Amino acid sequence: MHNRNRIKLVAASLLVSLGLTGCGSKSSDTSGPVVAAYNGGQIHEGEFRKQFNLQYMLVKPDATEEEAEGEKKNFLENYILEQKLVLAQAKESGVKVDANQVNGPASQYKSQIIQYIYSGDANQFNQQMKKLGLTEKDLNPLIETFMYLEQFQQEKLKSVSVSEEEAKQYYNEHRDAYSSATVYHILTDKVADALIAKERVAKGEDFSKVAQEMSIDPSAKQNGGKMEGPLTQYVAPFRDAAATLEIGKLSEPVQTQYGYHIIKVEKRGEPEAFDKVKESIRQQLQAEKSEKTWRGYLEEMRKKANIQITLPTQK
Repeated sequence: MHNRNRIKLVAASLLVSLGLTGCGSKSSDTSGPVVAAYNGGQIHEGEFRKQFNLQYMLVKPDATEEEAEGEKKNFLENYILEQKLVLAQAKESGVKVDANQVNGPASQYKSQIIQYIYSGDANQFNQQMKKLGLTEKDLNPLIETFMYLEQFQQEKLKSVSVSEEEAKQYYNEHRDAYSSATVYHILTDKVADALIAKERVAKGEDFSKVAQEMSIDPSAKQNGGKMEGPLTQYVAPFRDAAATLEIGKLSEPVQTQYGYHIIKVEKRGEPEAFDKVKESIRQQLQAEKSEKTWRGYLEEMRKKANIQITLPTQK
């Protein structure tokens, strides 16, 4: 079975666009004590256990007991928010999902889990389903919920737009990032290691050699930390540093979600004209605006929900 770090994304097409973490059900299991209450209802242990197994344990079979325990409260809060309250609003708003159209996406979801989580081993998948007390019939309500919420989200966000003036302003503020460049970098887990790498290069060692020895970027073994292309392909802190760093100079450690980078720009071209990049800028800003709008809506719903979690404390 693959390492759990590969569990990024099973049903990316179904989950990522919504940012969903829970799942829905046609009927609620009212067995066991109440583990959460909110304005409009309660969640019993039976329902929570089934949904947690379906959405978390099924796609993270290597999770330790401690890891799973640490996810339960957050999962339950999001399950209530999204699959109870938002789902109810979606249905009240008139969103319709044809139950006959659910089987295909549900089958795709299952195939993705088997491929990416269970390394293509359907037997392991089936064994885990059995262990968790799940059946394939449990997948359809989950996917149906996603379909409701995806349509509802699209409806909520259809008025979000980006003007050419907004795109132009963004371009002017990030103009250098629309250059193409040849960049070398060394990636480390710790800032102290990044500083050691920088010192070695500053004292005359070959940058590529140090990258091959110290960088945790797997590609550094082959390319010596060399990367080429538009700076917009990189995450923002890296992009901004590479866009402004003096040619041939070593950067201070630049922190991203991947670790700490020492960067050297070998060459950097002129930025592309606005007309060539304005559509990609518009799409980027549209996505950012949409995400902000959706998260704002969810936070507003969360405040009104008065969610009270009463999960038993794990000893």
